[in-house]
Amino acid sequence: MLTKDLAICIRAIDYSETSQIVTFFAKATGKIDAIAKGSKRPKSTFDGPIEVLSHGNVVFVDSAGEKLATLTEFQQQPFLINLRNNLFVLYACLFAAELLNNLTHDYDPHPELFGSFLEFLHNANKQHSINDQQRDILALLILFQLTLLNEIGLKPILNQCVNCKARYKIRDTRYEYSAVPPMG
Repeated sequence: MLTKDLAICIRAIDYSETSQIVTFFAKATGKIDAIAKGSKRPKSTFDGPIEVLSHGNVVFVDSAGEKLATLTEFQQQPFLINLRNNLFVLYACLFAAELLNNLTHDYDPHPELFGSFLEFLHNANKQHSINDQQRDILALLILFQLTLLNEIGLKPILNQCVNCKARYKIRDTRYEYSAVPPMG
């Protein structure tokens, strides 16, 4: 059965001289592992090897009994070119992709998480000033991680102590916290 979806490549492994095994995080399908036969050929239907963090429309044959689906089409959107120019930003995006790969299950769709990940990649791709770049990327990465944890059911409790249920109170602008006993 052919399935069409919008997807982001979160993992790519060489399988042979001409093929790759890729992991996509798709909007409606979730995480899928697929074999892209002939993807490394210069005149393949995939326009060359599939790169991690590339995104676009995919068409694949879902495998009923096998682990790998068969990728038949991948129409790539323009690659996030600025990620290649800054190693720190690239590492942050690869870390987010690795988290997504390890914390989600196959064929478990999370459309909001897909949108959040794509937005994270596009925001990371934007040009930032040199001084603020690392801080901005880390802030974007933390926001993506919070969305990921919320979507997979591991939302952290940040407003109170988990053990004693005491709420945190902001004491000054440097964000120092103190435990305030709960009101009775």
